[in-house]
Amino acid sequence: MEDRVKRYLRLIRNDGAHVLDPNPPQQKVEIPTDEELNWTREELAGAALTPKCIVQDHTYADVAQVVAPGGTGKTTILLYESIRIALGGELWGLNVESPGWTLFITAEDQREYLLGRMREIFWANDIRQEEQDYLMDKIRIYDVTGLGHKLIHNVSGNLHATEFANAIIERFAANPPSVVIFDPLASFGAGENMVNVNEQSIIDVCRRLVRALECCVKVIHHTGKANARNGTMDQYSGRGGSALADGSRMTTVLQRWVGGDLTPPPCLHLTDTTSITLMSRAKLTYAPPNLPMIWIARDGFMFSYALDERQDPKALFNKRVNTVLRFITEKLEDGLYPTKSMIEGFYPTMGMKRAELREALNELELSGRLVKLVVPAGAKKSGPQDYLCPKNLAREINEEDVR
Repeated sequence: MEDRVKRYLRLIRNDGAHVLDPNPPQQKVEIPTDEELNWTREELAGAALTPKCIVQDHTYADVAQVVAPGGTGKTTILLYESIRIALGGELWGLNVESPGWTLFITAEDQREYLLGRMREIFWANDIRQEEQDYLMDKIRIYDVTGLGHKLIHNVSGNLHATEFANAIIERFAANPPSVVIFDPLASFGAGENMVNVNEQSIIDVCRRLVRALECCVKVIHHTGKANARNGTMDQYSGRGGSALADGSRMTTVLQRWVGGDLTPPPCLHLTDTTSITLMSRAKLTYAPPNLPMIWIARDGFMFSYALDERQDPKALFNKRVNTVLRFITEKLEDGLYPTKSMIEGFYPTMGMKRAELREALNELELSGRLVKLVVPAGAKKSGPQDYLCPKNLAREINEEDVR
């Protein structure tokens, strides 16, 4: 315990990242030339409509807020999401399009406790040993609890950015994360006496990180008391002002399900010990409007989910696609080498029509989520000597086997 306290005191005394300059220098502004401001036809033709997609209809390389009442399990849910984003495949039935690593900056729960939760998630959700080894540098936990690290600070009534964001950019410029999480927002601001100015200043600093690292920056925010009691799920459910909601390109709201008019989808398996969290993608600038609710069921640290396809036919199609992908993965784990004709024969087992299964297989192949590999030499297999394999598993196989 004594060594731990000494280390903590040394961090406070010697770590300069939290030292605030009472007279920050004024930034010099240079307006670009006409040539730099003008755009070309080539630039117009190549311009993207959205930033990098990390998870389809869920996470993009921009500023996001996750809003939830205390005790909802939001930190654990974010850890689970980080695992899925690192491993690739799917998250909540949505395709992980750009797998990558997460920098989790915690000012609330110490590193040890987050690692303890992650261990329980591994065990409860059958994360294999080789996957756990792969994840060791894909989820990096930066514990700043009690160190006073802020993104902005108040100098004589004016809010200014600290050097914290710049330090993150310099440290990870060579290997940028896909996602940076600040948990919780209140610990990284300059206080709530200037609510909207405080929130807009945080948005500006987060945008600096997004621009430099091309990552998603998520701030975990608490709901207001009235919103928590009323179970609101819109983009303005967070406590404080509206600047954070307006400046974020993504707003995810979590609320515990306690009954009422909303009922879980029939496909969601529930027990007496299941707790249910509703996830609303209340604002997602880069996706279609009115995205369906995601129902998250949790037994201890085991997660299951259902996209509420009663709201959106697209969700049902995505669910069928991911059911086929899971089926192929299971067959590979059983030592089989699934072909398209073999998979199509199992359409009743997967609760689909043959045409629906073919449509799902088509989507997986066209999107590149399935690749065709050569059956290993010596494996007993009659008929075609190639098989279908999920792309995220194919990375473990020699490239020369890929057709």
